Amino acid sequence: MVSIQQPAQAFLLFDQGPDTGSVRLTGDLTNMTGSTNWADKVDLFYSSAVVTDYLFFTGLNPADNSFTTMQVTLRSDASDSPGAVIATESVDATNFYVYGADPSNTYYEVDLKLTTPWTLSSGTQYWIGASGNGFDAGQLVMTPSNSSLADGQLAQFDGSTFTGMNTIGDQAFALEGTPTPEPASMVLVGLGIAGLIAGRRK
Repeated sequence: MVSIQQPAQAFLLFDQGPDTGSVRLTGDLTNMTGSTNWADKVDLFYSSAVVTDYLFFTGLNPADNSFTTMQVTLRSDASDSPGAVIATESVDATNFYVYGADPSNTYYEVDLKLTTPWTLSSGTQYWIGASGNGFDAGQLVMTPSNSSLADGQLAQFDGSTFTGMNTIGDQAFALEGTPTPEPASMVLVGLGIAGLIAGRRK
């Protein structure tokens, strides 16, 4: 007998994509790993999770602009600004889709699959960004409608050096992965299983 294993389902953990608000900048910001690049706030609020994919949004066509690899970086928070680097890696940037369009622009989603997934804790603020390795990835900037993290500010870097906050808008991006049960939830699951076993014995 052959069993077919279904791939684990990825959940949308954090969404600040173009359709969650209005695109603020029709010309994307320069975004290169070795020069000007950006990061924005993330807080998963309700559940810890393992992040497997960073979804990057740009107004540049990756095929026409030779997207190869992108550096994805996770930083801690230091008094509402980026802190120490927690994780960083170069990720294949050739997996992309036409995400959507408005009357004058087409937007693309680049699916950056992390080689080493990130474990983020609930109720903890992080800073996350992705930039082109040797090319301009064009950071799409927007104003989210409902995000409590939407403050109209991006953290600006020159290479790896934080240079300050820029009030141009918020980064268009999303995170996919798997929520991890809280300890209290695991206890409830364990009690439920124990109850089922006890019921069968009777």
